[in-house]
Amino acid sequence: MKLIVFLCAFVFAVSGCSSALSSGKDGDQKMDGVIAAPDHHKVIFEDARVRVVELKIAPGDTVPLHTHRYPTINYVVKPSEFLSLDSDGTVRLDSRNLMKGNEEGAVFSLPAFPQLHSVKNIGPVTMHGIAVELKD
Repeated sequence: MKLIVFLCAFVFAVSGCSSALSSGKDGDQKMDGVIAAPDHHKVIFEDARVRVVELKIAPGDTVPLHTHRYPTINYVVKPSEFLSLDSDGTVRLDSRNLMKGNEEGAVFSLPAFPQLHSVKNIGPVTMHGIAVELKD
């Protein structure tokens, strides 16, 4: 269960998995991660079918509230300890409590996540990940 929570939290950390199964494609586009949090989400490739987004969160940084419109395949380039926060600022996940899943080279998929959430890097290194968003 902790791995599932981590997977929902990492790239693009979330406030809970139960409602993540709904499609975020019709959600509020202005809250999409690349628009609402452009300092942390950088589009490195996009076409009609996929969008590849690089995530970087420096130590001590907090990613502004955002959502994820599309399901993703994620790759952990460099992990760091983090907190996943919901829109009220409540901590939903502390990565230091995970038994596994927050390691370099991890690959996992996530559904779209239209709920507002944020991530705070509480570790000593920059958190770095790549997400391939599946548009169709």
